[in-house]
Amino acid sequence: MARHAKQLMIAPLALLAASCGLGGPAYDRPPPDVDAVVDMTTLMRFSPDALTIRVGDTVEWRNTSIMGHTVTAAPALAKNPADVLLPQGAAPFNSGDIGPGEVYRRTFTVPGDYRYFCIPHEGNGMVAS
Repeated sequence: MARHAKQLMIAPLALLAASCGLGGPAYDRPPPDVDAVVDMTTLMRFSPDALTIRVGDTVEWRNTSIMGHTVTAAPALAKNPADVLLPQGAAPFNSGDIGPGEVYRRTFTVPGDYRYFCIPHEGNGMVAS
């Protein structure tokens, strides 16, 4: 009987979490001009945190969390210089604040390795490449 009572208590909590959007917004498939998608999560992570694309590909970052994020590869804005890497000839970039449910897209035209971070969550390790 006690086991049944615990199950009943957990169900309302799950329903409350779902109704508050703690799982983040749902998205449709990316448009045809988007080659890769990266989610920015409530766990303060980019998912995936590593991605390989080709020159000319467009990446869409989706804020699936309940807080704002950025996609930033600007050495002047980094607290830790190791959190930014740009290939020679690539310009720094910063998405600005991306609110819950919003997206940011960028087309990469310079080949090489990029490392970027989220300004408000850089200290939490929200860094990807």
